[in-house]
Amino acid sequence: MIWPFGEGPVGAWLERRRAFRDLKRVVALEDATVSLRDDNPLHRAKVSLEVNDLKGAREFLDLARMRIPNYVLTCPDTVDILLGLGDFAEADAFTLSGAKRFPKQPHYLEGYALSAECRRDFAEAVQRWAVVRKKFPYRKFGYINAVGCLRQLGRLDDAEPLLAQAMRLMPDDMTILLEWGRVAEARGDWKEAYRRWDSLRNRHPAGYHGAALALHKLGRTAEAEALLAEGRFCHPIYAGLAIMQAQIAEETGDKAEALKRWATVRQRFPLDRAGYVDGLRVLREQQEWAEAEAVARAAIDRFATEAWPLVEYAELAHARRDWPEAASRWAAVRMAFPDRKDAYQREAEALAAAGQPAAAAEVLAALGVHAPN
Repeated sequence: MIWPFGEGPVGAWLERRRAFRDLKRVVALEDATVSLRDDNPLHRAKVSLEVNDLKGAREFLDLARMRIPNYVLTCPDTVDILLGLGDFAEADAFTLSGAKRFPKQPHYLEGYALSAECRRDFAEAVQRWAVVRKKFPYRKFGYINAVGCLRQLGRLDDAEPLLAQAMRLMPDDMTILLEWGRVAEARGDWKEAYRRWDSLRNRHPAGYHGAALALHKLGRTAEAEALLAEGRFCHPIYAGLAIMQAQIAEETGDKAEALKRWATVRQRFPLDRAGYVDGLRVLREQQEWAEAEAVARAAIDRFATEAWPLVEYAELAHARRDWPEAASRWAAVRMAFPDRKDAYQREAEALAAAGQPAAAAEVLAALGVHAPN
């Protein structure tokens, strides 16, 4: 029997093919527009991660897997989220699978290398970045990150030729040039470090920073100070230069000037924690308790979602041996950040010093640690 065109088995096959093609177009359209929607749960997971809301990030990632699975599989944000959550085993599995399915997409192999790097397995990361370079020789991350890992391992003789290769391929890439300066610093070759950083001064504020550090290490501190002043004039919003000025004052023993400079860092760069943490350290050393208390409270207000300001605030009471107040402040850290074991231990120390051994034992018991006899 001869079926008319469009009917019978052939017609049914053509209809299924058209339906499948239409479905693929719908999925492709959804994947293309999902990144533009405000309710994209994968993007919300990344935002949660950026504000250190790990629980929220996990919940939004799970929601994204349910609602937009295809987008989750192909979006580079997924790799970033898994690494940010510290799910390194899952990140390895995800990136290896993605590299097999989408071999022309570099973010999978790069994410696989970053997974080793993030867990500080630098030797493994070096090997993985070598695979990235072989597959994607004109992607800079295979060079920059590998050099950084080699620097962490102290394998500077291996880092230099890799830097040279990267600079031949991408001579104007600033991130490669910055690593060029860092490797010389890691060698402790301050003359060479100065030469490299000085050549970058007209292109990046880090050139001033690195050159000033090299001059200071070479004993040419007055020149370093002058260079930092020039750098701050040219790059007034680069915090590193003001921070180095404060560090140099500390290292030369001028604590009063260091305190002034750390105050300047806080005033000019209120979102940089160095001005608070390092300023508080000097204030503790100088026993400037009233000013230290004010700086710690300002940090708590400025960085309301982070643990370190509360920790610094508690350390102040601990340092001046105000044991009841120290115990109270460590308890506040413990309540706000229950995963911080040091808060339990330090609170117990303060309670014991305040003559409350039973309360100290209770706090340690909450941590699962038995109090010493």
